Amino acid sequence: MSGGKRMAEQYPSPDARVRSNRSSMLLAGTAQGVAAFGAAPFAWLVMDAGRMWVLLLAAVWAPLGGLVAVMIFLLAFRKLPPVHPQERTATVTGTTVVPTNDDGNELVAVEVATGIERFTSLIADRVHEEHLARFAAGTRWQVLEFVGDRSRVVLAPAHEDVLRTGYDLSGLRIGAESAGGTGYGSELLAIGFRGRKNGQTV
Repeated sequence: MSGGKRMAEQYPSPDARVRSNRSSMLLAGTAQGVAAFGAAPFAWLVMDAGRMWVLLLAAVWAPLGGLVAVMIFLLAFRKLPPVHPQERTATVTGTTVVPTNDDGNELVAVEVATGIERFTSLIADRVHEEHLARFAAGTRWQVLEFVGDRSRVVLAPAHEDVLRTGYDLSGLRIGAESAGGTGYGSELLAIGFRGRKNGQTV
């Protein structure tokens, strides 16, 4: 067994990391739904509240909590926007920290050549600190460009040997979205894109 394969087996696969993220979201949605629809009876039993207050709580809290739960379930299985089928060559210009709710995500900044023009972007895959040295300024990588949004690009399938710690889409789907999970291979490629046919992204 090669050293690279042994190292890869120390971490969960991209598919396993995606399943883990989805399981966490589904658990959160279920908890939210239970809390929403159990609030009124709980208030009745514990607070000994009057009937009008309980009904008011149910009328306000249950629909709101139920809506949040449904949104969490939908977000767990939403698709990525489509990407161009042709891989682009990206030249690293440096790294930048994207602010998040916690400590921020350090992303690789690149200049991408499309053949007729160039644009600047950030690699959505969060490269593990042990592999950041590979992304020195001037190095070139193959990436996939999202259709209609150039704020992020995705490392191409050829770079599965890059160790990552999740991804940062920064609102490309909804909100300032990021997800964790350390391992080789891309969670974004594992999630998939709209318009995939016969293994090709269109």
